[in-house]
Amino acid sequence: MVLFGCLRSAKSPGDQASLEKRKRVQLLRVMVANLDDLRQRLEDDWNNFANELRHRILPVMRAQNDGIDDVSVLHSLADGIKEQMLTWPGKNGRFLKQMAAHAARIATELMLPKGWKEKQELLNLLQLMYVKLEKDREEPSEDLQTMQSGTSNGDSSNGRGYMEVALFFCSVRAPSGRRTPGDFFGKARAHAPSTGFVRVSLPDFDDVASNGPDLPFLWRSYRKRPTGNTSKSIEIESCLVMDVAHLVGRNGDPREAIVYVHGFNCRFATAAKYMALYAYKLRRDVPIFIFSWPSFKSVDLYEGDQANATWSVRHFASFLERMMTSYRLDKVHVFAHSMGSQVAINGLLRLTGWRAPRGAARLGQLVLAAPDFDTGEFFEAQADLENLVDRVSVYCSANDKALRMSERLHGELPRLGHFRIGSLLSESRHVALSDKVDVIDASGFDKSVVGHAYAFTSTDVIEDVLRVLRDGVTATARPALRAARTDKRFYFWRLVGSGKKEPKKGEEEIVESQLGEGMDAEGDPV
Repeated sequence: MVLFGCLRSAKSPGDQASLEKRKRVQLLRVMVANLDDLRQRLEDDWNNFANELRHRILPVMRAQNDGIDDVSVLHSLADGIKEQMLTWPGKNGRFLKQMAAHAARIATELMLPKGWKEKQELLNLLQLMYVKLEKDREEPSEDLQTMQSGTSNGDSSNGRGYMEVALFFCSVRAPSGRRTPGDFFGKARAHAPSTGFVRVSLPDFDDVASNGPDLPFLWRSYRKRPTGNTSKSIEIESCLVMDVAHLVGRNGDPREAIVYVHGFNCRFATAAKYMALYAYKLRRDVPIFIFSWPSFKSVDLYEGDQANATWSVRHFASFLERMMTSYRLDKVHVFAHSMGSQVAINGLLRLTGWRAPRGAARLGQLVLAAPDFDTGEFFEAQADLENLVDRVSVYCSANDKALRMSERLHGELPRLGHFRIGSLLSESRHVALSDKVDVIDASGFDKSVVGHAYAFTSTDVIEDVLRVLRDGVTATARPALRAARTDKRFYFWRLVGSGKKEPKKGEEEIVESQLGEGMDAEGDPV
């Protein structure tokens, strides 16, 4: 087997490109020329290595339709491929390091001709690599033209297939050192935030693929999963760290985005699965971000998670600023669950007084689902919050046992997501509930023992949340809500649902798959 050597380039007259540019180009040349031999050399590692490469290149290939103005996007991608080679474990990792080092040595001797177009060559090499990787697959999902247009290749005549959705993330968790996509991030704090995107596969139970040719950006459909798994579970297909600014704001249309902050005792993979369900139901070209903070994934380490949540506040505020100023967005909505409400609310409050530059996005809806947040503190923060966001929606339940336990840990001080009229009245005597805050009682929609995950297990709650995040519909105009008040004239809303007797069978299967992972000791995903 001959590797590397065939690409040694003779010097040619012309302008000397920078060493870094030459290294990137030469690395991609080596990769493209040696993919077939590399497949044999890596043996059992090849499928995982090639799949990660494919997922790295895919966003740039799709973004070509809108144009890639900044060559730094391609620099970042090439550097990511190099990082993949340098960090691959085991004996094959040592071989890949040698391959990268060989390409770097050639680059020091390489002269590039006059008129050389760096961006075009990088794009050509990446496209060649992607085409080769697709041809190498046992069952290519779609040809390059279809992939670039974002159209579906689903076929309803053969029964429901699977939909793969793309979610972006900002994580302040340290990488675990494992290459399994669902286990990429661990429990420890990161030295610095990292961004990227995660691809999640779920059953196409609403037949989205057959109902229209166009899918949201970076989505794709297939009849069979690349992994061969035929179950109705939700799977993490890939998780890649990379700069995503060029993917989020890739065109001039009005753009909105949603950022989700998960709660206590939650793995990164679980948060991704939850939001994949929301993305699937949303079904619009709206970027969804997961802000993932370190969780010990243990019901016995509540105080540890709370310390990590507090530590993450500054990072969340900084990420919001970045989204509003660097991602070419018009509006950013915030959706938080459980302890994630502490990160979201306190992060937003850090933006009080912040002077956003001209052209920055503004904040839209703030949705708090089962918020593990001090009720009195929330009432006092309302004035600042209503100056920051369009509206606040608080989903709570009288049957939330997880928040009842949190109250005990906090000296019986009420938690915002535990719906108790007495505590709400007590706080409202001191500070009136703002007109921009809707309290929604979802007590009748708990589907689990602990009653803390209704925002992900109840179709009615999911649809109502989406009416807020997607359409900005006020509570008065949402048919699933009924106005209610106490004899003390405290106004709130009661979720009555859509009136459907049962969810679709496919939706029940999704709920079951959601409950199959990320549960606490009492069987509740939190």
